[in-house]
Amino acid sequence: MAPVPKRLYTRMAWHLMSPVTRPRRALAADVRELIEARIAAGAARHTGQLRVVFESALATEHLRAGQTARQRALKVFSDLAVWDTEDNNGVLLYVLLADHAVEIVSDRAAARRIPAAVWERLCAELATEFAHGAYVDGTLRAIDQINALLADVFPAPSAG
Repeated sequence: MAPVPKRLYTRMAWHLMSPVTRPRRALAADVRELIEARIAAGAARHTGQLRVVFESALATEHLRAGQTARQRALKVFSDLAVWDTEDNNGVLLYVLLADHAVEIVSDRAAARRIPAAVWERLCAELATEFAHGAYVDGTLRAIDQINALLADVFPAPSAG
């Protein structure tokens, strides 16, 4: 068996020491309610689907396999069927707390209409907010920005 790189051990330690090991408990209930309300308010303005997932850490087998936050975000996008919208305009905002990683995955139509550079900028802004401890405010701002982008290119019939 090949030796395990030291960097992998460091990453595994971060994930194993994560204070919250179950994704459902990564955020307090009142914060989840705020996020859900903000998503619902935005959904009235567009035909897209926005999902937000916070995971505290990856399972050990995913770490040993070298799964990145981006790969995990793509898997979650698929598992949650965010791609399964009539207009192919679903968007996932994924946060992997142990890696301090923020990823946005958008479905085909959303990816065609909203440039990847916009998603990358939003991820960088949110990561900066998190680095300053603004988890709730940063997340709510990101949700508002994503909802605004979706409303611009996929307005709800009543909003158009």
